[in-house]
Amino acid sequence: MFKLKRFALPAIVLLLPFLSAAQAVIDLNEVIRIGLENNYDLKISRNEQQISDNNLTLGNAGFLPSVGL
Repeated sequence: MFKLKRFALPAIVLLLPFLSAAQAVIDLNEVIRIGLENNYDLKISRNEQQISDNNLTLGNAGFLPSVGL
């Protein structure tokens, strides 16, 4: 049991810097940007807005004058 404790502590001390360096540091603006890009409610709202814009143009298509030869 003593040998395990004797080797475990140096192993932890040697591996700790590698574990902490594995994570990337990002600032608050980057976190907010990532959150807004991955927010499904915002994606749905953008898609609904685009659908509304497309439907609006289709609805106005009958009101435009046509030219025939």
